[in-house]
Amino acid sequence: MTVSYQHDVIIHRMPAEVFAVIDDLPQTAKWLPPCVSLEKVGDGPSAEGDALRYAYR
Repeated sequence: MTVSYQHDVIIHRMPAEVFAVIDDLPQTAKWLPPCVSLEKVGDGPSAEGDALRYAYR
């Protein structure tokens, strides 16, 4: 099953700063309230299209 979600917001930061926050998966629950945990499936550096395992309340 594929889940797709899109939301637009203007953030006054450099793209690298924003990506660093989003890529810090153990901290996701702090800014995505329904999320209990988020982890990457597989190894290697993060890249567009990576599979992620979500756990929600």
